[in-house]
Amino acid sequence: MTEKPVLRRKYYSKILDWKRDYAPGYALFIKGARRVGKTTIAEEFGAREYHSFIM
Repeated sequence: MTEKPVLRRKYYSKILDWKRDYAPGYALFIKGARRVGKTTIAEEFGAREYHSFIM
């Protein structure tokens, strides 16, 4: 079970890069296999990085 936090940090940093470089003009599209944590990482990102967000 040690892989889950590593993957979360890896993808979270990629989303932070998107926010820094592209956020004002481009939408973020997260795709991947079922049940890998796409919604979880998106909710965590929204809660940490924005004052308010809609899920």
